[in-house]
Amino acid sequence: MKKLLYQYTQKHKVLLCLIAILMLAILCLLIFRHIHSYGEWELYKEPSCNSYGIERRYCNCGEMQDRRLDMLDHTEGDWEFDEINSLRQKRCTVCQSIITTESLTNHSHTFGEWITVQQVTCTTNGLQSRACDCGFKQEEIIKAPGHTFTDWETIIYASCSEVGLKKRSCPCGHSEIQEIDTLEHIMGNWILNGIYKEYPCINCGDILKSEAIQTSSGLNINGSSIAGIGTCKDVDIVIPEEVDGVCIDSINKKAFQYSNSINSVIIPNTVKFIGDYAFYEASSLKNIHLGNGIYDIGEHAFGSCANLQEISIPEGVTVLRENTFEYCSSLHSVSLPNTLESLEALVFFYCSNLTDIYFNGSVDEWNSIEKHENWSVGTDSYTIHCTDGNIKS
Repeated sequence: MKKLLYQYTQKHKVLLCLIAILMLAILCLLIFRHIHSYGEWELYKEPSCNSYGIERRYCNCGEMQDRRLDMLDHTEGDWEFDEINSLRQKRCTVCQSIITTESLTNHSHTFGEWITVQQVTCTTNGLQSRACDCGFKQEEIIKAPGHTFTDWETIIYASCSEVGLKKRSCPCGHSEIQEIDTLEHIMGNWILNGIYKEYPCINCGDILKSEAIQTSSGLNINGSSIAGIGTCKDVDIVIPEEVDGVCIDSINKKAFQYSNSINSVIIPNTVKFIGDYAFYEASSLKNIHLGNGIYDIGEHAFGSCANLQEISIPEGVTVLRENTFEYCSSLHSVSLPNTLESLEALVFFYCSNLTDIYFNGSVDEWNSIEKHENWSVGTDSYTIHCTDGNIKS
């Protein structure tokens, strides 16, 4: 009995001890209880049109707390058109979900004016657009037209030895430059150089051909002057520069008057003076070359040379005297020097085929020349070609 009572008492003590310990723990928990101290809310997951977002915060003890963020509203985009199914739709610009659909059955578009969206350039396509009241837009490409060039402008003129350059431009600012091929030599009329005929290139001036000429013999010589045709039988007269060491410097009055057999005459640079009537009525004379030493030509010097077609008066001549070319009915072209100061009466009297007078000076210089009122009487219409313009008669 005592034994049983002892065992019961011992168990009771253990139970009491456990209850005491538990009560102590509860008391300590109540005395030392933890209170969470959370930080700021932080975005953990972005909300979207079709899902909630989450914000999260933490306690120092590691405890975590979440809260839900509402889903976003859809952001409506522009109308999208389905012409095949006759409908239009709007999508959310965020999630791309279709949020609005409308039927366009029996709807006919009514478009406004075309509006340029992107300007066209010479080399880049442009874009234009027009819209219907329903919101439907139609776009059209404006094709680039390509450059519109001006005419070619010569920058550097080509010569017989070097290429030239030419340029053309488009209003857009683009330009093109091309080479101009070198020129080909073109032989011009001969010029007299001493006893040589020299044929220059009319493009570059280079001498392409040189021919020695045989001077005429048998001419009537009077000192330093040619006095007449003498016993010379040449139809193409070449006046010598000198005879027996004497320089020929003039052609006397009436020297070749009525010499109907002469076709051409070459006068060298040594000759300075041609007398009155020197070639008067040399009716077969077609061509005459005047040397560049001549400074004075007499009256009627080439009068009635009915077959003379053209003539070039050298620089240095200041006066064309009366009737110099009267009745030269075939004369169509005359070149006059810049040194010319006076045109006397009837210089070109009844030169009925004269069409071109080439003056080696400006229009103002031509107008400053003293001219007798009848200097060109009997001519038809002609053009005076000056270095800076033309004058019509």
